[in-house]
Amino acid sequence: MAKERPDRVSDGTVAALGKLSSAFETVESARGMLYQFHRMSGSADLSLQEAVQDLRDAGHGDLANEISECLVGRDVIPGSWTARGRLGDVPVPARTWW
Repeated sequence: MAKERPDRVSDGTVAALGKLSSAFETVESARGMLYQFHRMSGSADLSLQEAVQDLRDAGHGDLANEISECLVGRDVIPGSWTARGRLGDVPVPARTWW
């Protein structure tokens, strides 16, 4: 159902507002992807920790230690927040863009 345009709203205004709406939608989509990435990287780290323990249990302590020292808890992107363990640790700026 098409809505009527309010009086004195130009084509340029309608186009600009459409782009603004699209930008907000894209940002929300990107935010969802970021949260999904965080969950997936955390899940991978948990699986890695389980694999390390399984290697230890199977008598491969040296290999388990090396993997643990090199990979467990590492940030996917060096210096990033991906290994902090839960989404609540993600820093949030005092003011957001919206």
